[in-house]
Amino acid sequence: MKLYRKAMSVLHMALMALVSAGLVVMICVTAVEVIRRYLFGLSFSWSEELVKYLMIMVAFLGGSVAYQDKGLVALDMVTGKLTGRVKNAAGLAAELLTVVVIAALFFYSMRAILKPGVYRQISIGLGISMAWPWASMPIGFAAMLLFSVEHLYDWVTAMVKKEG
Repeated sequence: MKLYRKAMSVLHMALMALVSAGLVVMICVTAVEVIRRYLFGLSFSWSEELVKYLMIMVAFLGGSVAYQDKGLVALDMVTGKLTGRVKNAAGLAAELLTVVVIAALFFYSMRAILKPGVYRQISIGLGISMAWPWASMPIGFAAMLLFSVEHLYDWVTAMVKKEG
């Protein structure tokens, strides 16, 4: 498990770098566009599209980073009052349900990208296949699935330690 945790740490860092770079590019392009529009009355034809696609990328890849950091919103009103094995069992059940939902989202996002209407469609401003902007969805969900292995391992380990 140590090697797997190390690999997930590397993946986490790579995703953080991508999200950070996406945010920096979004801010820079938006700032340049504001200056160009208001001072010169000019605009790049691709800027709005690029910022929109980067926002999608940041949302899905950032979501996977937040999932790994256990920074996503959780409703723990009930589980917060539980203790011991019951709390660990409830946490494990919640994590398993989360994995099922993420797996379904991964499956359907892959199906959507592989449709000819998506990957053959070319964006107007950037001239790229629409599969590229959509690719952040299955990548983010795949990363979440990989990160969930660690989460599940931690829950099972916690349950075994409480019983032993």
